[in-house]
Amino acid sequence: MNQASQYLLALAKQKIQPYIANSNARAAMIRGSVAKGEADFHSDVEQLKLYKIVKFTD
Repeated sequence: MNQASQYLLALAKQKIQPYIANSNARAAMIRGSVAKGEADFHSDVEQLKLYKIVKFTD
């Protein structure tokens, strides 16, 4: 994994914390060049967050 990927992965892990703290969170993933270890310092960070569906009733 290159230096840019390591930096962006660490940043993504930090920034995703508020989302995964939600009790309905089920999974969080980093995808793309950062996950593959091929990012550069101009790469975006692809995040996928999955949540439990909450149904509201009247």
